[in-house]
Amino acid sequence: RLNHANIVKLQDIVEGADGTYVALEYVPGRDLREVLTYLYERHRKTPPQSAGYVVVEILRALEHAHAAVDGLGKSLGIVHRDVNPSIVLMSAEGAIKLTDFGLVHMRGRISQPTAPRIVKGKIRYLAPDYIETQNLSASADVYGAGLILFELLSGEFCFAGDQDAVRIMRAIVREGVDYGPLESTPGPLAAVDRRATNRDPNERNRSAGELRSALEQALAPLGYVSST
Repeated sequence: RLNHANIVKLQDIVEGADGTYVALEYVPGRDLREVLTYLYERHRKTPPQSAGYVVVEILRALEHAHAAVDGLGKSLGIVHRDVNPSIVLMSAEGAIKLTDFGLVHMRGRISQPTAPRIVKGKIRYLAPDYIETQNLSASADVYGAGLILFELLSGEFCFAGDQDAVRIMRAIVREGVDYGPLESTPGPLAAVDRRATNRDPNERNRSAGELRSALEQALAPLGYVSST
């Protein structure tokens, strides 16, 4: 049901005697986690225009996924729920593609339901409301995209330094993102990121599309030109 330039394509599915094999589009390049680590180790930040481009393309993919419908035109209610730098592929030609829909939440999915009090996804990128309630909505993906934008702009990793999962989740829920590293970021761009990563889902952008529009508007004075 997902066919978009910013989503890795499913090429084929083969049922074998020993399991199911899935063939996905090969994207020659790097994942965003590798790029962020390279920059972090060299104390470098991503230029705002480049950071904005990456996140706008991620949001285009999320818009498409969130709007997906079944054969009867009914919403599939897709939430990726694991939006983090390692699932963002960057091709050598500059294309940005979202992958790894293995943890996706969707209406009618044939799989075992998540057990109570168990959360799925990379701990440091989980939305605080998901940690607290396990209730999922597109807002959780908006939050993940906001964290990626923060890391690109600041050159810092969110909630880094502690390896204890419980303490990380407590910091996400009680303290939220430390926006100090965004002090040198243009004000409108920093404001967009603060809203996207707000601990209260009611204060975040209502959709990936709304966040994309706000981000493009904040980037416009910096010379960013939308690809659409």
